Amino acid sequence: MAAATSRIASQPFTADVGALVVEQAAEILEARDARLALLDADPRWLVLHHAVGPAAPHVGARQPSGAGVLGQVVQRGEAVLAVAGGEGCCEGDTPGLAGAGSVLAVPIRIPEGLVLGAVAVARGPDDPPFADADQCALQVLADLAAARLGAVHESAALRARAQELAVLDPAWRPPVAQAGDFVTVTRRGQIIDADEAACRILGYSRQDLLQLRLVDLIPLPPGVDESQALIPLRERVFQGAPVHFDASLLRRDGRLIPVRVNLQALPQPDGPVVRGVIRDLSMDRQADAQAVRMEKMRLLSEIGSGLAHHLNSPLAVVLGNAEMLLEEGAQPEQRVLLEPIRDAANRIADAVREVHRFARPALVGAWTSVDVNQIAVEAVEAAREAHRPAPDRPIRMSVETQPVPAVYGSPSELREMAGELLSNAVQALPRGGTIVVRTARTDDHVEFSVTDDGVGMSAEVRERCTDPFFTTRRPTGNGFGLTRVYDTVLRHGGQTAIESAEGRGTRVTVNLPIAEAG
Repeated sequence: MAAATSRIASQPFTADVGALVVEQAAEILEARDARLALLDADPRWLVLHHAVGPAAPHVGARQPSGAGVLGQVVQRGEAVLAVAGGEGCCEGDTPGLAGAGSVLAVPIRIPEGLVLGAVAVARGPDDPPFADADQCALQVLADLAAARLGAVHESAALRARAQELAVLDPAWRPPVAQAGDFVTVTRRGQIIDADEAACRILGYSRQDLLQLRLVDLIPLPPGVDESQALIPLRERVFQGAPVHFDASLLRRDGRLIPVRVNLQALPQPDGPVVRGVIRDLSMDRQADAQAVRMEKMRLLSEIGSGLAHHLNSPLAVVLGNAEMLLEEGAQPEQRVLLEPIRDAANRIADAVREVHRFARPALVGAWTSVDVNQIAVEAVEAAREAHRPAPDRPIRMSVETQPVPAVYGSPSELREMAGELLSNAVQALPRGGTIVVRTARTDDHVEFSVTDDGVGMSAEVRERCTDPFFTTRRPTGNGFGLTRVYDTVLRHGGQTAIESAEGRGTRVTVNLPIAEAG
């Protein structure tokens, strides 16, 4: 181990550090498979940079940054130590690690806490499983990689930011390290300059952005005059006082993004300008929300698995005895007591199965390219078969697809997700109605939506509808349907949006990242 760390620390070429780390990890830990993956410039993806063993031919492949063992480590920032069939031994990595006997993965994290990627090793089914000491050794190698790669990461980020700032007039161009995520410059409320990052994040061409006023980006509440809102702000800026505030900026596509703004007045020969150094908070908030959500799912899985294990045995005794007494010819007065016991025990058994199913989702088959249009058509056909309309409850289902590229994921999980959404839509139509399934392409995502004109949800129910165990349909509902949908989409690197109003129906939209070509 000492020799390995010395070689990594003294490697003169940073580009070769990753390869050396996986080689040493495979040798020291006697692993048949070793791989190092780093987050892409687009953080929704992990790229396999170095590998030995079965993964070596796949160097350069990408996978969603929340998928597989590597994705778990990157999202949680914690190590995963798993044996065959345990948590973490699942499909989703490229290539898959499901056939391994033991898998160990640790994060590559720089001192600031930022996770750059992960290192994973695997042994065969007949090899001894990894132990805690192996985890410590692999983390040491990963930390060395982080120390070398972190400097490269920071340098590359600064170079990229400097390139974006180059279009700004040098008179007000800020230092790279103080330039936030993007910069705008205004004079009397008119935007007169902006860097490339501002155009990219706000969705405008440079020419179009320079035609806008500040109030076009920061929409004012109805009835508020521009001078009322902005003059006090300008006065504070021109007095030299530091002005920092959080706001929402309006992108060209109509979407609001949360930002933190730092304004500074800069005197110029033809009149002062106001430079805004702006930080985009949307990724931070999404990352925080996703981290909280994933931790909640992890805890629920642990609780659910233990709960199912402890309930199954006593439940089998109750149900078995009740069935036996009923079959042996219980008297009518006894059946009045025994039948509710049996029915209640069956409902508990169904609930336990749902908990266990959620806690240990079955991931059948490897992740691959998936045709969302085919998923949509198959889901509607299955829903028509499972929910045949009654004369007093006519339900019309239709599919409206557009040509869309493939997404990368688990076909079985995505089919289950679509089926769950359609089942929910059917249940929202107690007197019948219409369900429409649509697909479309939006930028670099494929959109899958299910719309019904049923009973809808109140604002309070809509806020909680993806929470585990929350349901408005007790005793038949268990509160896992939309939770599973949300969790599946999250693990596929996508997003879920729910629009609903009481008496007006519901629309659930899932956005999944497009699979990389090739």
